[in-house]
Amino acid sequence: MKHWLAGIALAMLSWRACALAPDAVEVSAHDESDHVVLSAHFFAPVTTELAWSVLIDFDHMTNFLPYLKESNVLWRNGNSLRVQQKGVVPMAFLNIGYTSVRDVDLLPMREIRSVSVGGDSGMMRSVSWLRQSGERAEIEYRADWWPNSQMVAGFGMGTARDLLQRQFSAMRQEMLRRRPLPK
Repeated sequence: MKHWLAGIALAMLSWRACALAPDAVEVSAHDESDHVVLSAHFFAPVTTELAWSVLIDFDHMTNFLPYLKESNVLWRNGNSLRVQQKGVVPMAFLNIGYTSVRDVDLLPMREIRSVSVGGDSGMMRSVSWLRQSGERAEIEYRADWWPNSQMVAGFGMGTARDLLQRQFSAMRQEMLRRRPLPK
């Protein structure tokens, strides 16, 4: 019985340590009058250059982002591009497909601005900021989303928060995977 209780206590402490880890991805979602505000913040023990390369790797995002089925750059003009992505959002017992077309403006190594110009999930504007914080890259994200239907809005906030958590966790994991091995 003692070993069993000690095991539970150890598991709870391990879970709490993971939940409070300084490199955990923090995500929130809340209503703001007529739209939903999504935000995320995390650190990754990589350079901003490496973090940047993952955040803008639209051509390969299907390799590391969950639920993303297609990701294509439709056109580029300097630091401006149009991106089309298709994926699924798991809701209850089904997966709902979506298409997103966004115009993206890159301010290299600092900021990624995005605005939806097509698709079927509503209007969205987002900004990602990157900073070097000691030995780590710091990534902050904010999106303002106007869902296109009451059904999407009803399911939207919690589901969007969960999806955002999974996506940024996967991006962080990809940053760690691409990190050069120590010499």
